[in-house]
Amino acid sequence: MDLRLDLMRNLLQSRESKYEKKVQGRFSRLRSKLSKYRDNQIKAIRYNLKRDLRKLHKKHRNEHQSRKSDIIERHIDLKSDLYAPQMRFGEHPQRRHEILPKQLSREYHIEREYKFNFI
Repeated sequence: MDLRLDLMRNLLQSRESKYEKKVQGRFSRLRSKLSKYRDNQIKAIRYNLKRDLRKLHKKHRNEHQSRKSDIIERHIDLKSDLYAPQMRFGEHPQRRHEILPKQLSREYHIEREYKFNFI
């Protein structure tokens, strides 16, 4: 009788251990699946956060740069380019053509005769 009882206990223990391993496997698969889902959600939230921050930064920057200059403020401010000399880097901003140096008519004829003498 003892033998049968030991055999049944061993059989019952092996069945319970198999069942526990099976349940543990299910829990581990579920845990890994949920952790992957959570990581993907966190990754998507961080990506959207970065994108939205870039959009807000761009919008904020454009709002400050696209402000039209006020004509009255330009006249009040003595440091504005309205009172500054117009000649910048040797060019007048309204002139877009080449400025030829003026020559006296006498110098022009002298240079012309000098060239003809050598030819």
